[in-house]
Amino acid sequence: MVVAEDVKEAFRAFDEDGSGTLTLEEVMAILVRPCPGGRPFSAEEMETAKAQFASWDKNGDGVLSIEEFAAAWPSLRRGPSRPDDSLDPCADGIGSLRAVQAQLNMSDLSAMPALPTRASSLTVHGGGGEGAEAYEPSAMAAEMQAEMAKIQKKEEKQALLAKAKAAFDKYDTDSSFSISASELGPLLAELELPLKPQQIESYVTSLFTKYDKDGSGSLSWGEFEKLYLHCFASERVKKKLAKQALTEMRGQDAREAFAKHDTDKSGTLTAAELGPLLREALGPFVEHYTAKAWDDYVADVIQRGDRDGSGDFDQEEFAVLYSKCLASEELIAKYEERLLQRISESGRQRVVAD
Repeated sequence: MVVAEDVKEAFRAFDEDGSGTLTLEEVMAILVRPCPGGRPFSAEEMETAKAQFASWDKNGDGVLSIEEFAAAWPSLRRGPSRPDDSLDPCADGIGSLRAVQAQLNMSDLSAMPALPTRASSLTVHGGGGEGAEAYEPSAMAAEMQAEMAKIQKKEEKQALLAKAKAAFDKYDTDSSFSISASELGPLLAELELPLKPQQIESYVTSLFTKYDKDGSGSLSWGEFEKLYLHCFASERVKKKLAKQALTEMRGQDAREAFAKHDTDKSGTLTAAELGPLLREALGPFVEHYTAKAWDDYVADVIQRGDRDGSGDFDQEEFAVLYSKCLASEELIAKYEERLLQRISESGRQRVVAD
């Protein structure tokens, strides 16, 4: 499918995170974007917009590709439709988003207020008299759409900066006009990551160091602004940050646990090395096992997870066990439940055998 240049330009303007696709949130900004002072959109209008997005998302992957966006473009270009637009304060003023959208829909282009245009937007028509110049409607639509995209992107950026400044003021608890690592912690805590306290503390330090570009030990407004826009600006980027935090911290903990119990520094964990590691993670729960039953269980764990048949766990094999069973208190609790069930079933089997 060949996509027109003006459509590509609009797509890039709306693709705020540069992912190459448009999420529902990004498209909702076009479909149902309320303005300050205007009537809030109803739940019915929001649901209608979501249904419209689903109809455009042909492959059902939850985002619009540029081809899907191009197919939806005639509807999107018209902008949101509301019964009281004529009374909406946001519709006033040349250069406002609603004014630009209204101009795009005007059938009589001759009545349109003059806006800056490029020379490429002009064509000469012989029927209007010698040398007469007139705007080509398709070129004008492209010009106006570009203006609309610029205005919308600017307004969205200003809204994000306002949120960032509000967060900066909220977490600058000592009024130093900077954010320390201890002040950054509560902001990260809002993500409610399923990490141990020491893991969260470690990730705060890692994130803080990444954005403290001048090494001053605190984040200036400019440094905090970049952190906020990259990590907290939308639900999508917050989910991405949470996923990165989980992966990074659990991977770090797995490597540390592996190194601690790899007592012979061979780069693998034997059954004799894995046993103490599991005892440390499970704590008093291990008392459910006799010494022999525990040794048999550890040997079984290695047999099940030993993908290369070496008889030991390398770091990659151990990382799988760690991520599924030991990476958090919640996972350990579920692991213990499975082990209790296994012990119970094993006891019933012995009774039947006897």
